[in-house]
Amino acid sequence: SYYENKKAAGFLPEVFRAILEEADEEASIVLFPFKRLNAYLKRGKIEGTFSIFHQKSRDSYLLYSDSPVLVSRSLVFVKKGNEFPFTSISDLQGKKIGVMAGWSARNSEYEKAKQDGSLLIEGVGSYEQNLRKLISGRIDCVVLTEMITWHHAKRLGMTDLIASLEMPIDKSLTYFAVSKASPEFDHLQMIMKRLNEAHKRIIEDGTYDSI
Repeated sequence: SYYENKKAAGFLPEVFRAILEEADEEASIVLFPFKRLNAYLKRGKIEGTFSIFHQKSRDSYLLYSDSPVLVSRSLVFVKKGNEFPFTSISDLQGKKIGVMAGWSARNSEYEKAKQDGSLLIEGVGSYEQNLRKLISGRIDCVVLTEMITWHHAKRLGMTDLIASLEMPIDKSLTYFAVSKASPEFDHLQMIMKRLNEAHKRIIEDGTYDSI
C-alpha cells in the first residue's frame, strides 16, 4: 500500500473501501510501519487494520475477519520472454532479484540462501520501482505478492510485459481485524459482523475481482 494524492492507495485499501461501502460504514485509512501499527493495535490506540497476517500470538488483542481479504502467494516475475525453469531456490542463483525492502519469505530455503549470500537481492520501497527496474533490464526478476503485482502492472500498463513463474516462494493469508483493546470494542464487534457479511457479498457479486 502507498499514498497517492494524500490518500491510501493500492489493492488492499481499495478492497477495504469496497467492503466499507457495501456495509454502509466509514473509516479513516492511515498507513503505518508495521511495528507501530502492531503496537497501536495492542494498546487500542487505533480501532483496527485492513491488512494483517493471522498469528496465534496476536489472538489476545485482535479479532480477525471470518475469511482472508487476500490469499497472497509470493511469485517470481520476469520480463515476458525471459522466463526460466524454476523448481528450487537454487535456480535463482546468479540472478539479480528485486524485492520489497525488508521483506522476509515464509520459506526456510529462500531465507537461508539470502543469509548466506547465495542470492543477489536488491530491495526497494515500492512495487512500481521493482516493476520499472524489471522492464528496463536492471534486474532479472522480482519476488512479489501475486495479486498486488498484477494490480500495479495493470495500473502501469505493464500486464503484457511481465510473466510469473509457476512455483510460489511462499503463501500467506491476510485478514482485516479490530483491536480487542479498543474502548469501542463492543461496538466494533457489531461493525465486524457487518463487514464480514459485506466482504462475502463483494466476492459473490464480482466487485472483489474487478478491483
